Amino acid sequence: MKIYLDLDGTLINVFERYAGIFNQYGKRFGVKVSVEEYKKLRQGGYSDNEILERKFGIFNQKQDLVKWKHSQLEQKEWLKKDTFIGQPEKLMKYDCALAIITQRRNKENALWQIGMLSLNRIFEEIIVLDPLKDKNSKYMYLKEKVNKQDSIIGDSPLELECARLLGIRGYFVKTGLFGEQIVHGGTIKNTYLECIEEILSESYQYTLNRPEIL
Repeated sequence: MKIYLDLDGTLINVFERYAGIFNQYGKRFGVKVSVEEYKKLRQGGYSDNEILERKFGIFNQKQDLVKWKHSQLEQKEWLKKDTFIGQPEKLMKYDCALAIITQRRNKENALWQIGMLSLNRIFEEIIVLDPLKDKNSKYMYLKEKVNKQDSIIGDSPLELECARLLGIRGYFVKTGLFGEQIVHGGTIKNTYLECIEEILSESYQYTLNRPEIL
């Protein structure tokens, strides 16, 4: 059994980074939101462009905003703003195989951040994938590698779709950029630690109840 965990919004809190980038872009319009307000809007289903349009009445910025965001989002100075969700070191007490699976445009900086946070000491496998247009990169990578006992945990539709396509357990955590309205067929939990507790509990019960083969 292997458990795959998303990085952004699942293992690490990204709201200070995302809100900071949004506010830096918004300076040209005199726009600023607090981290908590940004979190509420994003988890309420608003994209960055929709925040500009619906909250501030600023239109026709979508392409420029996306370009700006992509240029900044994975720069090291912004990545330093990310913090742990919970205490990842607690994962070391669990007797199961753990892997990070994340989608990033800058693999070098992703591995730098993972090393800086010492997550590579906790996880036996680190998977950094390029985003794929109109395809689920996590599914494409895992489709020949998983078995039915594996699970995936994340905060976005990507992980839930991956779980559905692979026929494995998929868990949605409420710590990331997406609200619960995107959940269709996944199990909702507060944090990744709650997910793992349930996965291991179910696995233990299955082992206890499995009939012996004589």
